[in-house]
Amino acid sequence: MHVGPTIRRNLLMTNDNAEVLVERFWESELLDSTEEFTLTAHKDGYRFSGRTLILHDGIRVEIDYLVEARPDWSTRSASVSIPALATVFEVNVSQARRWVIDGEHRGELNGCVDIDLGWTPATNTLPIRRLRLARGVPRTTRVAWLKWSELVFMPADQTYTRRGEGIFTYSSGDFTADLHVDEEGVVVTYGQPPIWQELRAAER
Repeated sequence: MHVGPTIRRNLLMTNDNAEVLVERFWESELLDSTEEFTLTAHKDGYRFSGRTLILHDGIRVEIDYLVEARPDWSTRSASVSIPALATVFEVNVSQARRWVIDGEHRGELNGCVDIDLGWTPATNTLPIRRLRLARGVPRTTRVAWLKWSELVFMPADQTYTRRGEGIFTYSSGDFTADLHVDEEGVVVTYGQPPIWQELRAAER
């Protein structure tokens, strides 16, 4: 069953008095993808939920994901489901930053603070909010990156620099992009030309 943003919002309000902070619809021409995304706040932190339609090896697949973050915006858990690829990930992260994925301790990810889902700009919000960046001062964080092309988790160092109000530069390895975000730190446009950009209702 497809749980759209309105239904999801009603379920959340009923279940744990969550407050919807952002509902967004992204499009990526580069990745040939669209995505519905909802960010909510609740008594134990924040919840990121989304549904993405995207090409993988020439096949259009649907991804459902849910990320739970602590009040400091560090990752507590995540679940990812890609039925067309018979792929499910269940991720749990302890306060000591010990990562367990599908019941297996992944020692190479120990110390990673954030999860980065490679097909969506949603998870960029985690370090943007958590690091509380001063303008012009770069900060580097280590994340558990789920690489979209291979569907494997690996550690990655990522650097964020706040350039101005709602503008951040993101870099990892040889890749750099400017992110424009809203007041909640959620991406509106990513890169120039945009890799991802918000589509308002009238544009869909």
